[in-house]
Amino acid sequence: MVSQLQPAEIIPVPDVEITFNYHFNITCEVRYLDGKTPTPCDEDLVTQPSCDQNSEDQRWHGWFTSIDGRLKYNMSEKLYGVYFTINIDDPRYLRENDAGMFVKVHDSDFNPRTVPQRVHDQALKLDPNFYAKLDELNYHVIGFQQINWMFINRHIKKKMITNFFSVLGFPPTYFEEPYLTSKYESVTAPDTIEFAGQPITGQQKYANLFIGTLNWFQEVETESR
Repeated sequence: MVSQLQPAEIIPVPDVEITFNYHFNITCEVRYLDGKTPTPCDEDLVTQPSCDQNSEDQRWHGWFTSIDGRLKYNMSEKLYGVYFTINIDDPRYLRENDAGMFVKVHDSDFNPRTVPQRVHDQALKLDPNFYAKLDELNYHVIGFQQINWMFINRHIKKKMITNFFSVLGFPPTYFEEPYLTSKYESVTAPDTIEFAGQPITGQQKYANLFIGTLNWFQEVETESR
């Protein structure tokens, strides 16, 4: 595998999945490096949580999806992050039963939920464990009254496809698999103790999550034989 860093002034904002044992809702805004006033995300980029009672985990799942690549980190526009506010409004919530909220991100160009079936099948053919590896790369926990930062780095793995023409010496063809790695940090909000023993009435902020990048390069990993 040969790795090369390539400048990338525009990077897709990742797709985000958040799951929790209790009902919650999500709002978000776009953040800028130059201090410009944040702008609200388009509402259709957020799918508010739903719970399938017949599912194995019976958790609430909410999503943020940059539909058709509409939202991208952009160095020239100083757009470098999306800031999420997560509120809970479930009267069943008990602090002592809170095992945390789980967040998972995927490259929006290669999300297992949205990628075309033929691409999905090709990825599994080349690497049966590919999607399992993706889940493990960017799986993090959000705690009660935490402020969380996730900074992503983008990679593109180019897997060689062997065919008759490559045996004859023609240039190889590649299957591209974009994926992300991330650095994650959390701090507890100073007013956490104020809410610890109180029941949920109406909307209460559970946590904030920033997902962005300061790395305007992407690593291209090309398979060679």
